[in-house]
Amino acid sequence: MVTDQRKPKRSAEAPNRITGRILAYISANALDAGDRMPSEREFAERFGASRAAVREALARLQAMRVVERRPNSGIYLGKLDAESSFESLVLHSDLGLPVKHAKILQSMEVRHLLEIQAVQLACRRRSAEDVAAMRAILDAQDARVKRGLNIAGEDMAFHLAIIAATRNDVFVQIVNAFYRLSSARRKLYFSDPGRARRSLAQHRKILRAIEAQDVALGMALMNHHIGDAESYWRTVIRPAPAARS
Repeated sequence: MVTDQRKPKRSAEAPNRITGRILAYISANALDAGDRMPSEREFAERFGASRAAVREALARLQAMRVVERRPNSGIYLGKLDAESSFESLVLHSDLGLPVKHAKILQSMEVRHLLEIQAVQLACRRRSAEDVAAMRAILDAQDARVKRGLNIAGEDMAFHLAIIAATRNDVFVQIVNAFYRLSSARRKLYFSDPGRARRSLAQHRKILRAIEAQDVALGMALMNHHIGDAESYWRTVIRPAPAARS
């Protein structure tokens, strides 16, 4: 009888899960920058996880400047608002953890600026293949709109196709992170058929400007398009009420 001698694969999800639990611990305990955190061993015992998984999760958070290790002292919370990387904010969203309303609005402002610059470059650098790819995405978006389906996926695909037309790989990586951060919000936004139809109409106008390589029109249309969604979210996203003393 032949037995399978292969070792079981190590779960790639374990460090991700531990990372999420550490971030949740920080939030639940309202820790401030400079506060000392549990040790690697204490986290392992608290979560019922291996120290190797905790070590990997902490290393990830340290790389994002969420935590810092001080030699012969311990693990401390970093300056989340000022010094942690944007990836740490995206990670919060990926793991379903709450993101401060101010951070959401600020990220929207940055994305607004990036998308206007992206359509400027796309107008100048787009190829016939880029235009064809965008048109195919909008055809798929149109089909979903007619069926009353959510178009969040097609919306992201269209915007990332514009970014791809800039011929700047770093641009693609940066803006992709913003779409990861806004994934849940966009699904909610496009649950309204009227907003979906309006977005599709705006996308078609933007594509015509890109195809015509009309930089000024493309930038103006994108400014209006992103501003339309931004205005909606500014009325919806409210700060948490201040606690009464």
